[in-house]
Amino acid sequence: MVQSKQELRDLLDRARIELRSNLGQNFLIDQNLMHLLVNRANLQPDDTVLEVGAATGSLTELLSEQSGAVVAVEIDRRLMEIAKQKLSGRDNVDLLCRDALFESKLDMTVALRLTDNLARLGGRLLLVANLPYKLASRLLMECICGELPFTQLYFTVQREVAERILAPPGTKTYGLLSIVFQASGRVKRLRKLPPSVFWPQPEVDSAMLAWARASENTPTVLSGRGTMGSNLPLAIDDLITLKEVVKVLLHYRRKKISSCIALKQESPLRVTDLNRALALTDIDPNLRGEQLSPEQYVALAQAVNMH
Repeated sequence: MVQSKQELRDLLDRARIELRSNLGQNFLIDQNLMHLLVNRANLQPDDTVLEVGAATGSLTELLSEQSGAVVAVEIDRRLMEIAKQKLSGRDNVDLLCRDALFESKLDMTVALRLTDNLARLGGRLLLVANLPYKLASRLLMECICGELPFTQLYFTVQREVAERILAPPGTKTYGLLSIVFQASGRVKRLRKLPPSVFWPQPEVDSAMLAWARASENTPTVLSGRGTMGSNLPLAIDDLITLKEVVKVLLHYRRKKISSCIALKQESPLRVTDLNRALALTDIDPNLRGEQLSPEQYVALAQAVNMH
């Protein structure tokens, strides 16, 4: 059962817990929106779900009712104790009190629990979460480009991050997040979220997004207006190189690609490799970096690594 604002207040008061603003603790309290997030994931009994920012376990409980296994991560031990009581007896829930990331990679214990459940159940691996704002971008990049085979992500983030994810080429918010999300799958905004659907209320608007790794089986839930990305997957073999290519070509957003390469700031990439990659991919050096599609950036990164 989704906890209301008053129920959350009472739980925290009884446990004498004061929320910590530095942890980005904003609870989603709108029951309809929480059910929407879970329903859009269309969870199956053989699915493994990662939830980051489990808090007191409201979303965790919903996820456990529809999936095969939930690995729920919460860094605040005080909230984790409440979640343990709420979820007592649910054998398919694994509660972990730790930071989900270690140096921008999934924490080893988290990754091992997910891997074990995947091997046991054989279904999909998904992220379904009301994400803490401060780690959202890094965690999402890891889910898409890391070693574990996440196929779908359903999450809430602050509006600024959502805009960066959805930004098309040629816009001021177009950057690495846009390129990675759109080159590797299909992404859609499900809802705009005002501060009033959270408690405590954040100072910014938020959004609920869905992403599915592109393949012949990409679900129809992401089709239609607001969807971006190709119909076939693009392999992002080397995220480090992709980041460096984006950094060089978007450092001077209004300059031509050829000028950006000539003026490149501190970067391990060599000018000769970048120019060779342009030739191999047949990309016009007179274009600006902000004009290139996500697919072109991935192709450039792959070409830079060709010997």
